[in-house]
Amino acid sequence: MPLSQRPNEFELQPFLMQAFRGQAVMPEYGDHLPQELLIAYAAEELDRSERMTVAAHLNSCGQCFEALSDLRAAWDRLSDRLSAALPQPDQLLERAQKNELFEQLKGFLNLHRPQELEVWGEIWELLAERPLREIAHARPQPVRGATDDRIAVAVAALLATILEREHARSLGDIPPRRLGELIEHHGTECGLSAEWSGQLRSYLLGKG
Repeated sequence: MPLSQRPNEFELQPFLMQAFRGQAVMPEYGDHLPQELLIAYAAEELDRSERMTVAAHLNSCGQCFEALSDLRAAWDRLSDRLSAALPQPDQLLERAQKNELFEQLKGFLNLHRPQELEVWGEIWELLAERPLREIAHARPQPVRGATDDRIAVAVAALLATILEREHARSLGDIPPRRLGELIEHHGTECGLSAEWSGQLRSYLLGKG
């Protein structure tokens, strides 16, 4: 730990003034500060008087100062590990987008293409483990020897394209007019005919 993190003269001044006046400011800690007190000091949980007392001891006790440095280093390592383990905002957004894609795609197929639900597991397996960006670039492909006009893959690609382009958590966050324009604009490039794009637009806008 840098020397600059030791208590400085300005922190110690109030303590020293009290000491020179003969006021009792130093509790009986023995030779070294208890670990609980060091933890409270590092966490800034002490009041001003207690902090000054601990600061004075740290300024003169190398062993306690090193113990405090070790505590802070351990806390920094733990914080880094916790941060790495927790989902980041972008990951949370993509998870929400893929859940939205899943629900809308399955609902659309159930209404307009129920035969594709027979191989739903295989269709979703092609998509679920891929990042949204890859799903957006997916194109219809054979599943179990079927023809290559899989509506599910094309619709998934279109929904992923829209969610990613608009950085939207839900299709409901996109104004209806804008959503209709996006379906029309990207439908063909994602593998949907004008007819299927129209059916998807009606479904998503609550008319199908």
